[in-house]
Amino acid sequence: MTYCANKILEVLKALDREEGIQQVNTLTICGLDKLASKLASIIQHASGFDSRLTSISRKQIIRLIDLEYGIEITSSNLTYLKKSHEFDLLKKIQGQLHAYSDDAQYNFHSCREGEVDIDYFPAERKLLSPQLLNLLIDRIDLDTTTMCEMWSKQGILGDKKTHFVPDVVLALRAKKFRNVRWPTSNTGHRAFAKLVCPKSISSLIAKAKGQTEFEELLHDKCKGLPNLPKKIDMLRYLSNAKTIEKVEPRYQDLPYFYVYKTPDGCKVGKADKTLRLNNIGERSKRNAFIFCLKKDGRDALSAERIESDFKRYMADLAILPVDGKKDHYKQNFSDVLNLFGCFLNREREIEYARSHAYICADYEYALSSRAK
Repeated sequence: MTYCANKILEVLKALDREEGIQQVNTLTICGLDKLASKLASIIQHASGFDSRLTSISRKQIIRLIDLEYGIEITSSNLTYLKKSHEFDLLKKIQGQLHAYSDDAQYNFHSCREGEVDIDYFPAERKLLSPQLLNLLIDRIDLDTTTMCEMWSKQGILGDKKTHFVPDVVLALRAKKFRNVRWPTSNTGHRAFAKLVCPKSISSLIAKAKGQTEFEELLHDKCKGLPNLPKKIDMLRYLSNAKTIEKVEPRYQDLPYFYVYKTPDGCKVGKADKTLRLNNIGERSKRNAFIFCLKKDGRDALSAERIESDFKRYMADLAILPVDGKKDHYKQNFSDVLNLFGCFLNREREIEYARSHAYICADYEYALSSRAK
């Protein structure tokens, strides 16, 4: 483990030398935040970077550190950071790029002094599904079904479930698209087949006025959302909550009970007649739970009732608000949501009162200075 720490520390020292400041002697969250920001910036300024980059994995981070600082780290080094320092370098970079998938096949290369190039389709690999589809779109003389069967026998395409649908190819040809910039998060055979099946892509093809708009629609569709922490994902399952990017007025269907993250804990509250989550901070909007209630019927309950019952439930477990406050708790956002899940399991009438729910949590992807 000492070796792992020294390798990461070596990278931080190289970063300090580059900036001409005194080199650190220990791993600090501040230094790791700076490294995550630096690597994200290198990617954003790399030759070839654009909105198609919807994913990044450990492999790309390891390669980028080698290119930038000449230091070879391993996946074990990143695991050490995550376990011993609770710092997930991959997630921090994903958060800044808004690229939450780790399904990534592209490579980084040095193209000139101090600059990095993104090679979306490395020559050493077999042709990927997006390349095959682009070939079919461009070569109108080729029959889709025949080529898919032949590529499958060559081992560069999977079984029939991964084959392209002729009608989709014809629609893309009709639009005269060429060399479509497919998102990097869907390059695997099955993932790509799911993306370009008629149900998924036909409406985007029809809606787009040109290739640029089509690609924008496509990249937005594949952008994805942050993975929820396990404790929070459990509540999502129990409450049948829909995962959203952040709180917006359209998700605040009155009446509702809510919990959101604050700089030093979280707030528990209610909204019976007025929307309560419009003027909270951006970080709180991205880390919140909204439990919308039925407006009428025998199962209907007020948001005030949900709030008071849950606060009483927590008080019985010696979990109390901060002194001088009624609804602010100095507790982890994930722990309070986990406790609300336990509350739901115990109080079935609360569950029956639910109309629908929304949940979001990206704090694991935020830099420490921005996680508040």
